[in-house]
Amino acid sequence: MKFCASIPVKITLLGEHAVVYGEPAIASTIPRTIEMCIDVLEDKRIEVVSKGVYVELNRASFDRTSSRVSYSLNTDMLRKIFSYIVSGIELCEEFLSISKRGYSITIDSDLPVGVGLGTSAAISVGIVALCLTVNGYSPDEQGFLENVARLAWSTEKKVQGAASPMDTFTITFGGLRYIEPRAPLAHEIVSPTELPVLIGYTPKRMTTAELVARVRELISRYSDVGEFVIKGIGQLVQIARRCIEKGDLECLGVCMNANHSLLSLLNIVAPETDIIISTLRHAGALGAKMSGAGGGGAFIALARSFDELQNLARLVKNLGGEVVATRLGSEGIRIFRIA
Repeated sequence: MKFCASIPVKITLLGEHAVVYGEPAIASTIPRTIEMCIDVLEDKRIEVVSKGVYVELNRASFDRTSSRVSYSLNTDMLRKIFSYIVSGIELCEEFLSISKRGYSITIDSDLPVGVGLGTSAAISVGIVALCLTVNGYSPDEQGFLENVARLAWSTEKKVQGAASPMDTFTITFGGLRYIEPRAPLAHEIVSPTELPVLIGYTPKRMTTAELVARVRELISRYSDVGEFVIKGIGQLVQIARRCIEKGDLECLGVCMNANHSLLSLLNIVAPETDIIISTLRHAGALGAKMSGAGGGGAFIALARSFDELQNLARLVKNLGGEVVATRLGSEGIRIFRIA
């Protein structure tokens, strides 16, 4: 029996980097997805076929008996994807207390990896959910999503060395979420009005691991400044949550702008991102900020209305950015069976 999943990616509205140090964050899925499928093989191979926008077809295979790995195209992207797949399967099997099996996995995505949209977390969530399902743990059972989120978070930590639960919990449950990383919990935030947001990205200059390490080194060197920035971001997140729940867009925009300014103090905002954000604000955006680890990558802007979003989108494209979505998403992972 073959199972497939549609997994959304996400955007961070406020709280990136501070969430790594235990402060809350606000994130949301967006209406863009990665599609994954899994089937069980008779032998103990993990075979991954990845189709995407940058490379038309990548294939990797891991023989679990001999530990031999082979790639059709030995790219950094494929190796990264493969590491999440293998780690997620190992954690899934350990959780279920089952022996090693062979799996065939396909991934179809037109989204770039590593720009702050949570693509690696989406792959972690997808492979854990599919592995659990194909091995008899029904998505309808109580606690399924909670276990998916936690195991996917463990997958991220295993591959990256460190990770917050923000991405995996947001992607698993879907919608707009207030993240308490110490718990961890992902509370749904209900707004009386839909938020008119624009999500885009520019090319990434540094990896997430490099940027997190840069922030950690800066905070270690200048502990008083670091504490001010991290605590300040956490306080802005709490204020922003109240703004969203009241439907106060101007208040939310102020919080977003302030959050961006604090992130700028950490020296992680790329010049091209700053130019786009400044231009969007001058064009009428209530708030605009980088999103994710920084060094280029994702950004988000809040418009006064949905009618203004198209003007902002044209500006982004003229400045060399790519627009990913013009609204937030409401769904988490969806799993379905193919006979």
